[in-house]
Amino acid sequence: MARALRDCGSTSHRRPSPCPWIWQWMSWEICTSATARRDAWWCWTRPGSGSWPPWWVTRLKGDSPSPSVSKWIGRDDSMSMIGRPMPSCDSTRNAAPRGRRLPGAGAALALLLLFLTGAQVLWAQEEEEDLTAGLASIEQHLRRGKDLFAGLKFPEAIAELDQVVQVYEGGKLQDAGESALKTVAEALDLRARAHFNQGDKERARADFAKLLRVKIDYEIDSKLVSPKVIDLFNQVRKENVGTLTLTTDPPGAKVRLNDELVSRTPLVGRPMLQGTYKLKLSLEGFQDHQEDLILNPRTELKREIRLTPNKRILRFVTQPAGVNVLLDGKLAGTTFGTLSPELQSTLKDSGLDPLKASEPLLVPNVEAKQHQVRFEKECFQPQDRIIQVTLDLEQNSPQTFQPVLLKQEMGMIRVTSHPSGADVFVDGKPQGTTPLQQTAVCAGEREVRLVKKGQGIWFARTRIQPDVVNVLDATLRPTLLYLGTFLLDEWGRLNWSDQDKLLQDGLAGLRSVNQVRSDDALKAFRDSLETELQQPLEAEKLRKGSGLPPARVLEALNKSQADLLLAGISVVEQGGKGSQTLYLYSSEQPEPDRVKLDLAKGSEVSTFLTRFDQPPALTRPWVGAAITDTQLGDGPLVVQVVKSGPAAAAGLRTGDQVVSVNGKPVTQARALSVATAGWKENDRLTFSVRRDAATQNLSLTVASTPVLLPLYAPDRLYNKALCDYRQVSRGADGPLERSFALLNLGLAFMHFRAYDKALSEAFNDLNLPVGAGISRGTIRYYQGLCYLKKDLVPEARAAFQEAAASPEATLDSNDGPPVAPRAKNLLQ
Repeated sequence: MARALRDCGSTSHRRPSPCPWIWQWMSWEICTSATARRDAWWCWTRPGSGSWPPWWVTRLKGDSPSPSVSKWIGRDDSMSMIGRPMPSCDSTRNAAPRGRRLPGAGAALALLLLFLTGAQVLWAQEEEEDLTAGLASIEQHLRRGKDLFAGLKFPEAIAELDQVVQVYEGGKLQDAGESALKTVAEALDLRARAHFNQGDKERARADFAKLLRVKIDYEIDSKLVSPKVIDLFNQVRKENVGTLTLTTDPPGAKVRLNDELVSRTPLVGRPMLQGTYKLKLSLEGFQDHQEDLILNPRTELKREIRLTPNKRILRFVTQPAGVNVLLDGKLAGTTFGTLSPELQSTLKDSGLDPLKASEPLLVPNVEAKQHQVRFEKECFQPQDRIIQVTLDLEQNSPQTFQPVLLKQEMGMIRVTSHPSGADVFVDGKPQGTTPLQQTAVCAGEREVRLVKKGQGIWFARTRIQPDVVNVLDATLRPTLLYLGTFLLDEWGRLNWSDQDKLLQDGLAGLRSVNQVRSDDALKAFRDSLETELQQPLEAEKLRKGSGLPPARVLEALNKSQADLLLAGISVVEQGGKGSQTLYLYSSEQPEPDRVKLDLAKGSEVSTFLTRFDQPPALTRPWVGAAITDTQLGDGPLVVQVVKSGPAAAAGLRTGDQVVSVNGKPVTQARALSVATAGWKENDRLTFSVRRDAATQNLSLTVASTPVLLPLYAPDRLYNKALCDYRQVSRGADGPLERSFALLNLGLAFMHFRAYDKALSEAFNDLNLPVGAGISRGTIRYYQGLCYLKKDLVPEARAAFQEAAASPEATLDSNDGPPVAPRAKNLLQ
């Protein structure tokens, strides 16, 4: 590079370059092109004195100027005194032959392109700094000029002040603000007085004229300046300045002179330089007015202008007040107040009550054409009208329309809840406690919410029909927050995905949960969570299937007052393959349910939603007998009869062969399955059985058996079960139903290895009698398992001993496996 720099340019330009090193490098770069054309970028920087304003940095593209046309010559010591051509890259001596490239030229060109990109940014960043430094520079020249003027060194003062004026005349300060213009005005004032003191009145007169063009309202301090100078300045003002007075009907129009915003009307006695001006007046609701004005010195130009309306003010009165008026779908205003006494007589034939009508609502600046107006207020039937707006060119008075009477719409609600005692809110306003008898509320779409502290909530958008009793029967239920689905691609980038459309559509149809609606707070939480999970460590955890951070899950549940949180994570691996997993969390414990599925397949999404929306099962129909097929033919065989069950009470015995039920022949045991047969609790059944070569008819009544949640089942959503059984236990109709719900709640906790909660919040808080089936022995068995997992051996031994002493107690259901053998095995 050093050699190239030495070879770049003619030998007459061996002096150090005034350009910064980056510009020297750039000039060298272009010099090394294959053609060695004189096509270069040049900069001109201030000399070492640092007094040259930074915005005078100039960039030229093209050949260097010749000595005869070069203008790069300074006037004083603030500029470089160079009288020869700008240095150029005219190095034919080192030019490469045509068609060949100098070594490294390609790399150098790439570096040049990189530099040019960075230079764009540097220029933008330095522009504001350049302006600040430039203002400081002219302030410095003004201070020097003042000091020299005070020392009666008028030629030197004029030279300093020239620097300020030249900058302004060069177009550098027009947009620099009032402070910069004040500096220029002071410089012209001092320079004019300096010329006057040297006896050059013509130059003084010229400077005063320039001063008025910079600041027309400039005043010279008569206490400090000679009266002769003030007389000359005032004479110049009279020779160049007139006044302008503008009034409009109506007032308040924007005044633009030569496209520059001046003021609003009325404009009174504004001093103006003589000349021709293009006047433009503009006011909302009126046509623009334009004309040419000729201002002469020593005179006042007065213009009174009546603007022509192109829009109309509309006038509306409603009963009641507080009605929103929508014009073409946009809110134009809301009626208010009461009608003043002097206007009440205008409503005689309108059908309105003057004492209930609103003040007139004025809607300004409406175009003259047909419009659609809608009047609406909560608890009232909305009303639509089509209006035709016309102009009033003479008076421009408001256009008045027929007053509007809205009919009130109310409905009655009657609300019951399970459990009862829930507070009822309609659109956030309390209405009472369930069971709530007839209460009047506004008709239409309403947000109805039932809340019972410590028990649960229920809410939904409900249409209240007017003039009838609307009956609501609600079961308090859990609340679900759906966060959305993340997409983690193979490069570790994380974004919210739109792959969950089928899921979102399906969630809208769920009936077992309330759902949190998206709002600004939820969007902000999603954004912050996305930022957090984009960190490499967190993204890797997601890829490995760890789910969302527990602390963030709890934060979201608390903020949304939700019981369940659902989120999807779609992970794309190298090669484009990936997997999608739904994570279901609950407020009961931190471990999620994980469900792998394809969100693009409607059948898989539907299966998940069906599982999710399935109501919690506490009991099922039960006959108390196990029946199986045999090779003997002539019907299935009874292989087990549960003591104290319906079958035992009817006299069914082990070994009986079932021939028919309710007169229908039976050939397979499957037909006697409760689920297959469709039997319901309290159904009456007649079994025909063959026993000892004889046929007997036995009548039984279908009963019910408790159903327990399996500890591990791949098709169960245990976090949903936690919320469901918690809800059932709170609203149970009796102690037995509550005990069955708590027993299942404890099993759901055991699934997540939350043994402390299983004991304290479920097993230790329920009571079942000693006996057959699901009973006290069942509870003691599960308590023993929890104690054993917690290494509480004495407590576990005591629980297992009691369970082992319960020979008729069972697991799963009343006809499930017996508890005693398992308890004895654990004791051993």
